[in-house]
Amino acid sequence: MTILDSSTHPAEILRIAIKNEKDSVKFYQDALKIIDDPGTKKMLEELIEEEKKHIIVLEDELNKGAYTEN
Repeated sequence: MTILDSSTHPAEILRIAIKNEKDSVKFYQDALKIIDDPGTKKMLEELIEEEKKHIIVLEDELNKGAYTEN
């Protein structure tokens, strides 16, 4: 687990958040491989899509360049 404090640069916070979202996608994808219940599969698929949307939002924010490190 990453520890954040007042010295953590905003760009680093975004990179950590992106990694966490990607880790969540992998977790849900792995769970899909072992789940048989159709309702649970549907929920996991929806969660994967939501996490992917979060990744896009965070990457877009990071790529704006407003958070460049000096």
